[in-house]
Formats: sequence, C-alpha cells, structure tokens
Amino acid sequence: MPRKFNYIYSSIVRGEDDFIGKLAYTIYKEDKINFIAELKAKNPQKEVSEKDLSQFHQISSSESAIERYRRSAEFILQQFLDNSLELAIEEATEEIKNNHIILLESVVDKIKPPKFWASVWQNVVASFALSAIIALFIIVITFTTDGFWGTLGKLFNLEIKPKTELTSPKK
Repeated sequence: MPRKFNYIYSSIVRGEDDFIGKLAYTIYKEDKINFIAELKAKNPQKEVSEKDLSQFHQISSSESAIERYRRSAEFILQQFLDNSLELAIEEATEEIKNNHIILLESVVDKIKPPKFWASVWQNVVASFALSAIIALFIIVITFTTDGFWGTLGKLFNLEIKPKTELTSPKK
C-alpha cells in the first residue's frame, strides 16, 4: 500500500521566515512521536500502520489543533526570549556595576589623601619653611629699624657700640 502523506507542514508554517510556525511543526512532530510510542507500548508486536496514524492526522490537522501548536510555539518562544532578556539584563547590570566600581575607584584614588607618613613629612617641611620665612621677616624688619650692627647685637644679646676716634686727653 503506497504511503499517504500528510501536508500539515504547509498548514502550520505560513512562510519561509515563519519561525513560530517552524517551532509549532516541531511540537506537532513531538506529539506524533509520542502518539506512535503510546501505540507501540499498547501493542509492542504490531507495527504502526497508516490506518493507525489517520486518527492522529485528523485530530492534529484541525484548525484548533494547528492554533494550539502555534500558541504553544509562541509560549515557548516567549519563555525563551524572557529568559534570554533576563540573563542579558543581569549581565548588563553586572557589567555596569563593575564599570561604576572601576570609575569610582579611579576618582577616589585621585582625591584620596596621601599616606600618613608622607603627610607627616609634608607638614614637618612646611613648618620649617614657615618658621624660616617668619624668622627672615623679623630679621629684615629689625635690620631696617636698628641697622646691621644693632640687629646682630640683639640677636646675640650683645651691645655693639660704634668705634670712636681716639683723641688725646685734654689738659
């Protein structure tokens, strides 16, 4: 007996780019395989015939069955896309978080104060420099008012008098 073909593919798949239709056809094929497996489980010695499959073909070729296959395919595809998008969002969120951490670390490193001992040495040097400037300022002011010898005398707590000419004693 020649094999009878079922042209359900063209009923389920509506075009070459109909991904949902192609996915629906795989669901149909899975149902067909399960139907054949059930028949073989009931009667393992008997081969499945075209007559056995005709009932399955009638039911699966109905408009409601085709729509059920397409809805199932849409649901599977939607689940797949939801999972894919959720994963992509998680990965993007993690990448953004990591990039923010790197960016914040680089900004904080630029404004972070130096290490403790480095700042101590900076303060010591700054204190000596300030003391030297103040001492120089005081010396300059004192020099301008007391003159050079007066300033030296005050610095070393000495009394410096100007040299007077020696004259002979008066008679």
